[in-house]
Amino acid sequence: MVRSAVVRDMRLDRASTSVIRPNSQTNAVAEAAATWVVGGLALIGALVLGSVLALVFAATVVVAMVLTFLMMVAAVLTQRSRRMKPLRVGAITARKVGHSWVAYGWDKDA
Repeated sequence: MVRSAVVRDMRLDRASTSVIRPNSQTNAVAEAAATWVVGGLALIGALVLGSVLALVFAATVVVAMVLTFLMMVAAVLTQRSRRMKPLRVGAITARKVGHSWVAYGWDKDA
């Protein structure tokens, strides 16, 4: 009976010491596993964020290229309109007189 009490006390001591001072090898494995899991999640998050940012900046470059193309088209059309033939005879002309414009030829038949 004394022996069973000693064994019981030893089991309690082992249990209490394992709660206070857990097995370091088991904790190291669990800590390593948790570190790998958290690291993997961080890696996946960084990859997703990086790919989203890459798409946003690529779209920005495409928009800038389209706007540049439209500005070049507008410049070409402006230069082409300046080189057009002069207005036909009988068209309306306007001259600036003071602070206003005066139109001539609007009452003539074309």
